[in-house]
Amino acid sequence: MKTLRNILLLALMSAFVINLTSCSSDKDDEVKFGDMNMETGTEENIKNGDGLTWKSENDLIASVSGSVVSAVRQGSVVIASDKGSFKVNVTPKHTLYSDPCFEWGSSVSHVKSFMKGYRLFNETDKVLLYNGTGAVEYVAYLFENSKLNDSGVYVKPAYMDDLVEHLNERYVYVGTDDNYNTYYASPNKRMAVGVGAQYLGGNYYYLVVFTDAKSLDTAKAMKQKGLKSVFGNGMRSNDNAKQEGCKHLMQKLIQKTGIK
Repeated sequence: MKTLRNILLLALMSAFVINLTSCSSDKDDEVKFGDMNMETGTEENIKNGDGLTWKSENDLIASVSGSVVSAVRQGSVVIASDKGSFKVNVTPKHTLYSDPCFEWGSSVSHVKSFMKGYRLFNETDKVLLYNGTGAVEYVAYLFENSKLNDSGVYVKPAYMDDLVEHLNERYVYVGTDDNYNTYYASPNKRMAVGVGAQYLGGNYYYLVVFTDAKSLDTAKAMKQKGLKSVFGNGMRSNDNAKQEGCKHLMQKLIQKTGIK
């Protein structure tokens, strides 16, 4: 009986050792891939990534070819293979201005708190207009039923080249309307962006308007109704000379952007 017990004990120990060896072998086969922090326009090789098939969950943020990752636009994305995955965080090289408040549905008081440190230039029951800094002359907020619906920044024309780089490193081009207003969407499809020219207070500006989006269709709908409906008289003056001035400003931006 004692001999039988010893035999069973040895068998159990052998099975335990084999199982440990098997688990250890499985873990040895796993490859750890480190997350990447990249700037737009740069490339980086996936360490230990050769010979695997990689796929990005959003090529608009970062794409992958072979084992080379290309940073396209601002955002975070997961790149995966059958051997593992890792996260890529893309930051822009160029930043022309700080983002206004994008907390859609926020109250007037919340937006005022967000803009603490900026001078409130004008206020109505639907609009807050602040003096900006640097390249931005004004920061504007549009409310519906006292809830934030749209945000906007008025960019000085002298910063056109910087504005193009700022937009291209963050948003996806959607289209241009008959008034030369251009439309974009964030690569995660959560925000629609419209860019037009506006004559305000004796000067021309590029007005960049932001609104909530559930898909790229929101940006397309924004394009169909036109930016004029967003900020009232905003995008075009009734004065023909001023209309031509706005048109010329947008033509320059479109040419710089490379939009066909």
